[in-house]
Amino acid sequence: MPYSKPAKLPRYTFLDDGNGTPNDVVNPTSGQNNVVEPSESKKDLGWDFKEFPPRNFMNWLHRLTGQWLGYLNQERDAMQNFAYAANSTPITLSVGPGTIDSGSVGILRIKRIIDESNPFQMFLMIANGTISPTSTGGDISEFYFNLPTGFMPSSVGTNSLRAPASYAVCHKQGTSTPVPGVVAQAYAPSGAGRIYVGDSRMSTNGPGFSNQGLFADPGSYTFHINMLYYQYVS
Repeated sequence: MPYSKPAKLPRYTFLDDGNGTPNDVVNPTSGQNNVVEPSESKKDLGWDFKEFPPRNFMNWLHRLTGQWLGYLNQERDAMQNFAYAANSTPITLSVGPGTIDSGSVGILRIKRIIDESNPFQMFLMIANGTISPTSTGGDISEFYFNLPTGFMPSSVGTNSLRAPASYAVCHKQGTSTPVPGVVAQAYAPSGAGRIYVGDSRMSTNGPGFSNQGLFADPGSYTFHINMLYYQYVS
């Protein structure tokens, strides 16, 4: 049975202000601070046999534990808040020839993973949707859809996204055979996060290099994309 998230944070000697601000108080009798960090040698050894742990050492340990738990809880909430469920996000044709009668991204979920020790952010994206080329001249080689507004900072330049791991598959509705060679790639032209779907040439050369005719057969297609990619933010 999974644990339920506790309603309270184990807060000790820091303020309930959302920032974990330390609350140091000097005892008027002892003249000691209520929180004192142990020496490195004491941290190495830990409590000794029959030793009574000093209260200010214990307060330091409780404070640091609570602050770390608060930080990890905020990171967890930040990831959840960065998950999008966008229905009917427009799909825009990138290159042709051909036009799209209709298209949508039915489910779009993106989670951000921040590693403060490195100058990049990682994103996990899961998208499902449909695309319907025109019945005449539907020789579509690739298409793209935009990520939610504000998802990418304005400082992001073209091709600043890298996708070390991605999976994309398309099926024509009513068939079980996938469209061959479909790949997905993330780009950020002019700061607008964008996901392109095309064939294997695009994964090497970028948008505009797909072979024409990827979706040449008229009708509706479904697609599913899983993508792990990262973006430098230094």
